[in-house]
Parts: sequence; C-alpha cells; structure tokens
Amino acid sequence: MNDNPYCALELETVVWQLVRQIQLFERDQIAIFGYTSSQYYMLLEISKSPNVAMNELSRKLNVAISTATRVIDKLEKKGLIERDRAEADRRVVLVSLTKTGSEILALIQQGVSQYYENIIANVPNGELTTTLECIKTLLAAFAKANPNCY
Repeated sequence: MNDNPYCALELETVVWQLVRQIQLFERDQIAIFGYTSSQYYMLLEISKSPNVAMNELSRKLNVAISTATRVIDKLEKKGLIERDRAEADRRVVLVSLTKTGSEILALIQQGVSQYYENIIANVPNGELTTTLECIKTLLAAFAKANPNCY
C-alpha cells in the first residue's frame, strides 16, 4: 500500500484523462461510421463468438440483458446481425453477424487499428513494452479492487 496521500488523487486524474481520451477515440473512430461504441463492441463480441446466446453476450459485455437487447434490435434493423433460436432450447436466442455486419465491422476495425498504430508511433522508442506492462498491471489492480471489472 502506498502511503503517499496524493497518489490516489493523481491516479484518479490520470485515469479520468485516459477515459476521456478513449471517449474521444470512440467518437472520432467509431461514430464516423454511423455506429455507437456500444454497437461496435457488440459486433466485436459477436464476431468472436458466432451464434452466441443473448444472455452470454450480455454477461461478456457486463451489461443488462435489456441493454443488450436494445443494441441488438438496432443492429438487426440495420441488417448487421441475425437472431435464431437454439435447437436444443427454443427459449434461447442466438445472435450472429450477417455478411454486411462482418464487412462493417472490418471497416471499423481498420480505422481502429490505424488509430492504435498512430498511438504506438507516438510512444518513445524502447518504452512500448514497459507501457503495455504498466497498463496490464493497472487493469489487474482494477479487477482486484472491483469484481465487476473483467
């Protein structure tokens, strides 16, 4: 435990600035395609787990099932995902990307990748590995401090 009373305040300030930068990133890199960050993260998670059950999807994204359903409704209206019923249990709704959904996701991911490549280019030489390790350490600390962080 660090006994420096200013450490918590400094961490709060730096994390707040990082969160703000991420919000700007989402606005600039995802919204330009006409999608929200929630929609992007939903598409991304579905691409990792095709035919994922709605309850599993909401658990993975740590959102209420009603929130996941609202996002999925919008993505379905745009033709980016499709819903099916599980064969074993017709009450279970499975979602997967359509061809259009995969194409849109690939476009957004290309913009996101370019953004992160630009960030990497601005990290001083020789400091990228250390920076990534520090971020991983901070994420682990968040996870230990709050079990809802995963």
